[in-house]
Amino acid sequence: MDQSPYYHSRVPNNKWRFSLYRKYNYRSKYELVLVSPYLQISKTFFERLKDASNRRVRIKIIYGKEDLHSNEKALIAELNGIELYYFENLHAKCYYNKNSMVITSMNMYQFSEKNNRETDILIDSESDSRLYQKATSEVKSILQSAD
Repeated sequence: MDQSPYYHSRVPNNKWRFSLYRKYNYRSKYELVLVSPYLQISKTFFERLKDASNRRVRIKIIYGKEDLHSNEKALIAELNGIELYYFENLHAKCYYNKNSMVITSMNMYQFSEKNNRETDILIDSESDSRLYQKATSEVKSILQSAD
C-alpha cells in the first residue's frame, strides 16, 4: 500500500511543534539541515545547535530574506560543523535529518513560534522513502544555488 505523507502528518499546536524540533535536534546523529527564510538565533535555539555541534552533528542552515545580525553570526562562528548558507529568494521551510523531514509553514523565528498558527507535515524516510528523497533533492538543489 502506497502511503501518502498525510498518513504520517500531524497538524500540531506550537507546544507540540517546539517539542518535535527539540527532539529532532537530539535525534540527529550525523547531519541536520534547517531551511527557513527568517532565522533568529534565540538563546534556546543556540543551545540546541551547540548540543548538536558538540555531538559532531554536521549542521547546514539555509536562510534568506534578511541577513543575520552580527551577534548571531558571531554565535554561529563559535560552533564546529555548522555551514551557513544565504538564499535571497528562499520561501521554503523544512528541517530534516537521516530519519525524517518536517515541511512546515513556520519560520525559525521566535515571533512565529509564539504568535502564529502554523502547520507541518512529517515525512518518515523509511515508510515514505520516495517522497523523502524528492523533498531532500529539492533542498539540495537550493543548497547548490545558495551563497
